[in-house]
Amino acid sequence: MICEKCKKEEATVHVTEVVAEAPEKMKKHDFCEPCFNQTELAKKVNSKTAGWASYGEGATAEIFPLDDEPSS
Repeated sequence: MICEKCKKEEATVHVTEVVAEAPEKMKKHDFCEPCFNQTELAKKVNSKTAGWASYGEGATAEIFPLDDEPSS
């Protein structure tokens, strides 16, 4: 799928926009990462997730058990 903004790069960011007052008017957007980073949505997302780690392809995450779960 090609980026809807630059029309050149592969789209790797896929956004579904749903408005609570009109869910039937759902919009889907497909961007390459550089184009997505130029959108207002990216600015909102980035400000709320500052400090979160970003994992690339092949990354793994370790899941820790909750305190009340028995350890093995």
